[in-house]
Amino acid sequence: MGVYLNSRKSGSVFRRTAQSLYFVDKTAILDELIPTVEQKKTAEDGQELGSGRDIRYICITRPRRFGKTVMASMIASYFGKGEPSREAFQGLEIGKSARFEEHLNRHNVIYISFNEVPDECRTYEQYISRIKKRLLGDLRTAYPDAGFTKDDAVWDALYETYMAQDIHPRNVTREGLRYWYDGYHTKAGERVYNPRSVVLALNNNNLGNYWTSSGPYDELFYYIGANVDAVKDDVGLMIADIPVPAKVREYAATSMELKTRDEIFSAMVVYGFLNYENGCVSIPNKELLDKFSDMVQKEQSLGNVYRMTRESGRMLRATKAGDTKTMEEILEFVHHTESPLQVYSNEAELASIIRWVYLQAIDYYRIEREDKAGLGYVDYIFYPYRRDDDAIIIELKVNHPAKEAILQIKDRRYALRFEGKISGKPEYTGRILAVGIAYDKNDPQKRHECKVEVLREKL
Repeated sequence: MGVYLNSRKSGSVFRRTAQSLYFVDKTAILDELIPTVEQKKTAEDGQELGSGRDIRYICITRPRRFGKTVMASMIASYFGKGEPSREAFQGLEIGKSARFEEHLNRHNVIYISFNEVPDECRTYEQYISRIKKRLLGDLRTAYPDAGFTKDDAVWDALYETYMAQDIHPRNVTREGLRYWYDGYHTKAGERVYNPRSVVLALNNNNLGNYWTSSGPYDELFYYIGANVDAVKDDVGLMIADIPVPAKVREYAATSMELKTRDEIFSAMVVYGFLNYENGCVSIPNKELLDKFSDMVQKEQSLGNVYRMTRESGRMLRATKAGDTKTMEEILEFVHHTESPLQVYSNEAELASIIRWVYLQAIDYYRIEREDKAGLGYVDYIFYPYRRDDDAIIIELKVNHPAKEAILQIKDRRYALRFEGKISGKPEYTGRILAVGIAYDKNDPQKRHECKVEVLREKL
């Protein structure tokens, strides 16, 4: 770790403060900073940058002795890669955020405190020169292949650092592009990716949501909000990965007033929010599923759809903690709640409910259903975006106990999906969790049984 780049100093400053007798938890501000960290706009004209370079400035002003150093160390400790800081934040407000894990220790952070002046610095020029020299040393150590020269200024080195990361892409894979941006179909049945998002993902070396927004609820809620009662149950089905029958007409997209369910869905298909195939509409990919997920977790007007999705963050946390009582409670709540899922057969219903109760997991996992693993096909498998996060294998059982699901996961060696090649290191280094979920369709109480077992500890 460097003196300024990903320094451990910020973490130690924040930990000491958090453990002090009169600590006041102000970590909620981190949740407000996350959208700014993700934003990819220029400061001057607001246009998106194809190169992926960001220009952002945040100024948090306080009087002297009002906690600026503590605030800066908190921000650097959370976002920075200097050292793991999960334990320091878990019991605080940011630890309750659904996006807590997404940016925790994920970024390169330069942390410079100007409240200490070394003895050897007698002038301003000496002081700044010392900081530049040490920062350049940090960058050379962290990026030995960036092509720095001895005459580089700090701004030159920072630019070369960006180019070095851009020259060696490692975040975008063909499988990732498919999962995020595929899922559309032409009238002839050909598969189509979202071309704009693919280009931006490749330019930015980052798989992410590049769907543009035009307001607090963006275009998506405009269409659904045109007639919530008519479409809210259908939205619930599509989020549960169940296509919904619809009569799509292209002319509906030109209408200023969308009055019927089919007109709303027609407009959403034309503008790319939904895919239309074999007489049914569906959510095409993760990029759009993220937009739907954000919407249903904000809009109370969606009724039960809103209430059920709010539980999904708690379900993921309970699964990682092995809290099967909470898992069963949430599953039974969703199953008891009047929902459109209940019009489907019992065999399909349990699989659909899994999509609901783990909706927030799409922020941290690539979720595949009926995926090839080991000696068979697993019901659900969660591939973490962070290789050190928990990998999750879920097997469902109807009219059989949950222990049989765990046994099947072991017997068919589904966990091999997370191991590396024979001659290489494992692709995922976090724990591997086996999750068995069982449901007796003849039980009038609709009780569920859950079991969680650690197949492999963190490497």
